[in-house]
Amino acid sequence: MKRINLKVHYPEIYEADFYIDVPDDCAGLLDDFLRETAAHERTQRNRGSKHTLDNERYLYHHAVKYKQLKDDLDIAIERQQLYEAINKLPEVQAKRIYAYYFLGMTQKEIALNEGVAQSTVALSLDRALSNLKKYF
Repeated sequence: MKRINLKVHYPEIYEADFYIDVPDDCAGLLDDFLRETAAHERTQRNRGSKHTLDNERYLYHHAVKYKQLKDDLDIAIERQQLYEAINKLPEVQAKRIYAYYFLGMTQKEIALNEGVAQSTVALSLDRALSNLKKYF
């Protein structure tokens, strides 16, 4: 994971510094996009061109790449928000949510590992989901 500043990548949206952690490949794509955009703008300045609609392949390539970046960034932001919400849950609920949804354990397996009844785990997961809904 790499920490990036969204203000650098989206100055028209973020007026202040806003840092998030994103996967390394997503950060690399964002850096590549900045470099390619800067290179294209330099080329346009050197040629004296006033528009960027002169190369359809360039636009298509960057539109596709931008959509992929936006999707990856949206996923990273949602994931970070989810982790923050889970961290605000009581410890037992957070552990059970993690085991059930991230590790793929069944309620019965969680109950056996913790030495409690399956109904206790089910109730705890329901309460955890209710608490997460309140957060969002």
